[in-house]
Amino acid sequence: MGQTLIISKNYLLIKNLINSKKISDNIANLYISDNANTTMNVLDNKEIDKIFLDRTMLREYRKNFLIKYKRQITIIEVQEIENKIKIRNLNINDLTMEQSSVERIQEKIIIELKCIGFDFKYDGTKYLVDTILEVYLNREKMIDNLQGYIYPFIAKRYNKTVNNIKNNVINATEYMYRDNSIEKLKKYFRFIEDSKPTVKQVVQLVASKI
Repeated sequence: MGQTLIISKNYLLIKNLINSKKISDNIANLYISDNANTTMNVLDNKEIDKIFLDRTMLREYRKNFLIKYKRQITIIEVQEIENKIKIRNLNINDLTMEQSSVERIQEKIIIELKCIGFDFKYDGTKYLVDTILEVYLNREKMIDNLQGYIYPFIAKRYNKTVNNIKNNVINATEYMYRDNSIEKLKKYFRFIEDSKPTVKQVVQLVASKI
């Protein structure tokens, strides 16, 4: 197999994959990445023959990445069956189409937030895009508990704490309110009087417009 790259933050997946026959035979060098920057650094400097990409990290990579490395990539996910871990290969063509759909939704969210007046120089605005995307794609998750259901997922993606994600999103929302006209916000959020939108109100309204 030559040089192999595993892209995952899941220790259990990595451990089981290393111990499986999927990569144990004929492997020369093994590289492990838990973020897009490390991945690109490895690919730029090493001749990678095989890439195992954890499905949970798929959204960190654009569609053109999947197309460029299609021959090397195997998309994998962990399934727990009768207390045993099984690693399953997924169809990259189906997931490439799925990724295209997610990117289109993400673009719509960005346009909507710019329309409201959010400034994308703040990290909190970036985290807010992800928050709205997760709420939109996972309707069963409770929007009333973003800190319990959504922020932990985003924190893991960016290697931040849940409180860091929460505080940055709140700050970005406050900056938006401070820098906007009262009339513009009243019209967008259908407020009768001047009122500062909450994060929950922003997430709900933008998700409903996608």
